[in-house]
Amino acid sequence: MEYQIIKGKLKYRWTNCVEGFDMPVKVTLLPGKYDFIYPTTKWKSSRCTLPNKDDFQVEENFYVKAMRI
Repeated sequence: MEYQIIKGKLKYRWTNCVEGFDMPVKVTLLPGKYDFIYPTTKWKSSRCTLPNKDDFQVEENFYVKAMRI
């Protein structure tokens, strides 16, 4: 999964997968709280109010590599 956080907005998408892949995943959008996002192979976005971009995490029970671009 590729992502970027710019001005309070998280942009994300799945990469290196078959076209149309759309598995939901839990990530931190608020400090200390995990919520589901629904990435696809197309760019999507969600509001993100983390004070520090480095605080973004994928919930550890999802075996996903998240790469900030």
